[in-house]
This record gives sequence, C-alpha cells and structure tokens, in this order.
Amino acid sequence: FVGERNQQVWVIGEVEYRSGNRIDSIQNIFFLSELNPQSAYEALRNGKLYVRSYSENSMNISLHDFHIEDSQDKNKFAFMGDEIEIIGRPRLYIKGDCAINPTGNLKVEIIRDGKTINKFEFINEKTFNLEFQDDSSETYNRKSYYRLIFSADNNIILVTNPIFVEFRNE
Repeated sequence: FVGERNQQVWVIGEVEYRSGNRIDSIQNIFFLSELNPQSAYEALRNGKLYVRSYSENSMNISLHDFHIEDSQDKNKFAFMGDEIEIIGRPRLYIKGDCAINPTGNLKVEIIRDGKTINKFEFINEKTFNLEFQDDSSETYNRKSYYRLIFSADNNIILVTNPIFVEFRNE
C-alpha cells in the first residue's frame, strides 16, 4: 500500500558542512537508558530522540518529556517512538526548558497525522509544562500519530519523533 512501511522512519538531523560553517548547528538529542554506545543505537533504532537547530535556537531549548497517556488508564502511556493502544482520549504531556534565554515567543504545534491540531505560545518563560487532551472525534477507531514542532521567530528549532496511538472502543 502507498504510504505504509514495514518499519517507521525516524526524524534525524544532518548538516551539510562547508568551510567556515558551524558543524553543530543541527543536533540529535537522544533519550538514553544508559550512557554507552549500545544505548545510543537502541535509542536511534526506536525513535527515542528529537532534532533541534542550534543556530536558530538562541534560547538553547531542551525537551525533557513528551509522552501520551490514556485518559481512562493513567498506567497506559507511551513516549516518543512508542505505540500505545487506548480506550480513552489521548492526553499529551510536554515539558522542557530554555537554558540560555527565556522563550521569547516560543510556539509549540501539536501535530496529529501531519496536520496541526493545536498551538501554544510561551512568552519570556524559562520553562514550559503543558498538558493537552485531544477530544476530537476524528480519532475514533483508527491509528494515528502525534509529534511536536517548536518554532521561534518563524524558524523551526525542534522536531520530535512521533508517538503512535491506536484508538479502540471499550
């Protein structure tokens, strides 16, 4: 089928280096279970990373948490790269900070199936912590994915890998 793959394709950042340019302007930030090469390979294989643009990221933004929880069962949750089957509504948790400068006009877009379903803006804050429950009827009895896009001054500065959600009736 068109658009279906045997395995997910994860977001990963690359940079084309030319003499005099920064080589660290695109950063892949891994969520590791341990600090060793095997853990890094596992994180890469399983989508446990996000990409940020350092050159456009004067606030040095970091994402500490992005997970989805079943609104009817708080023991059912999934992180980036994971898949979850839920009977309630998806509740998204997003948490992070800006180590250098306050957020300025940081915008967070919640993307479901490639379309923006909600936007949040943080103005001059050092941290962000939000919850969002997707109550849309468009999600019933199907498989969807959620990802985040962060931007500032019309520049994309951070993109997450998706969380896959299968919606089931009770």
